[in-house]
Amino acid sequence: MKKTLLIVIFNFFFLLKSQCNLSSLTLDLLGKEYYEVSNILYSDINISDLKINFFNPAEKKVADYDANFEYLNEKHYKKYIQFNYVLPKCFTNSNQNDYVEYSLKLIDDKVYKVSISKTYSFDEKINLQKDLERLKKMIKEKYPVFNGKDNISYRFNITKENPEGEYIQTGTNEKFSATKLNSNTKIWKVNSCDIITETEYSYGKIGGYSLPAKNLKLQFEFTNLKNTVLDNRGY
Repeated sequence: MKKTLLIVIFNFFFLLKSQCNLSSLTLDLLGKEYYEVSNILYSDINISDLKINFFNPAEKKVADYDANFEYLNEKHYKKYIQFNYVLPKCFTNSNQNDYVEYSLKLIDDKVYKVSISKTYSFDEKINLQKDLERLKKMIKEKYPVFNGKDNISYRFNITKENPEGEYIQTGTNEKFSATKLNSNTKIWKVNSCDIITETEYSYGKIGGYSLPAKNLKLQFEFTNLKNTVLDNRGY
């Protein structure tokens, strides 16, 4: 009886994970207008700690920022939205209070970038690896072109005697895009996903970062500049 129950539970959680897709990972926000996003932000009970342009919207409303890109000839405005979301089905659930951090960038009230960050303790390293493998496989179906892998490094051990500190690698960034560009293409509408795996550290007392490490982080950055004024020259 117990064995049968365990099989049923396993199949149930496998089914939940198998329902994950790009729309559920990004909350289907990429390309949405601000009024559509607002309807979700203020009605979804899974959302908390909402900030717009880095302020709690209940405390203070601030104007959007100028999109100061040299190639833009007219005035355009950027908006930033951040919030926490009760852990969606795309990630391994460690506890009931677990959540994922979302960050949105908008130009002229249209979402063109969605960043998704999940923090893991070092005891959860296997969960991170499993989530990474499963989600990367799904992402590569829509973003099949691999554009390389960059190392991420930050400055550590900054002191008065050594103000430059030293650079230590903290993670990697794998870059994927939806289509392959012609080698002669100079300007294009970015449609991509970056997958970042990183170890996080505390800030140093006088700058940079300091040891020991705090936790692990898995991050996905989806960008789509279609139907916006932006392009690869700056966004």
